[in-house]
Amino acid sequence: MKIFNTLTRQKEEFVPLEEGKVKMYVCGPTVYNLIHIGNARPMIIFDTVRRYLEYKGYEVNYVSNFTDVDDKIIKKAIEEGVSAEEISQRYIEECKKDMAGMNVKPATTHPQATQEIDGMISMIQTLVDKGYAYAVADGTVYFLSLIHISEPTRQAEISYAVFCLKKKKKKNSIQQNKKKKKKKTSDVYTVRTNKIINK
Repeated sequence: MKIFNTLTRQKEEFVPLEEGKVKMYVCGPTVYNLIHIGNARPMIIFDTVRRYLEYKGYEVNYVSNFTDVDDKIIKKAIEEGVSAEEISQRYIEECKKDMAGMNVKPATTHPQATQEIDGMISMIQTLVDKGYAYAVADGTVYFLSLIHISEPTRQAEISYAVFCLKKKKKKNSIQQNKKKKKKKTSDVYTVRTNKIINK
């Protein structure tokens, strides 16, 4: 079986790190409301991949999280006058019901983001220490593009990463929107030695 490796950017023969065992991590939903089709799609797709690997005889450790800390959860809690935990737990249970209704197998483990904060901080610090991420003045941490990690000579004038800051779109007429499509819809910044330089 061949799969596309996003790091090397090519199809490669699938070889598990540990013979006979596969570890899968699939990002789960942010639980501020009932799931939608965008949440259901990866659940079904990766459940199919998991089932195929199990059919081929692999022991699969399938991990899919619930993001239970988010501005949308807090907003919903304030609107209803309840705790953020009550909102997240409610929709975690609703999500599990919907997964069962779609015949999606429960993950081996369903970690919740709030239970893993210390681990996240430690992992991010490790990436910063190794030079794969950097913090800016407001404390935000940016991660380097896979392109610049796997292909350091590609576009060598960009030594760190390129990212976009999206602007809020204003309501315009259809004609105005058509004209705006020809222009840049975001500002692109080049990051060099942790300094942001407007390109």
